Amino acid sequence: MPIKSIIVDDEKDARDSLTKMLENFFHEEIEVKAALKSVKEAVKAINEYKPELVFLDIEMPNQNGFSLFDYFPEEYGFEVIFVTAYNQYALKAIQTAALDYILKPINPEELER
Repeated sequence: MPIKSIIVDDEKDARDSLTKMLENFFHEEIEVKAALKSVKEAVKAINEYKPELVFLDIEMPNQNGFSLFDYFPEEYGFEVIFVTAYNQYALKAIQTAALDYILKPINPEELER
């Protein structure tokens, strides 16, 4: 059974690109339930779909990706892979117990890892 996931990124091209990459290369392993443009939308989707994995951008208008964790208890029930163009957030991502940290533009080999 594939891992249920959502993608959270304010850039439509980035959401579409990651969605296509996951569907083309990892469709048996990962199912994208939703691709969203904000933390607010992500909170609703997490409550609805109960994803096991969240691909999360950091730099977004209104709320950055780290603010997502303010909406969930300490045990939030999903793994997070940060997907961002900024490497300066890597330490904070590790401290947030990120599963991984991928820099944009996404390389399929890195995504597979």
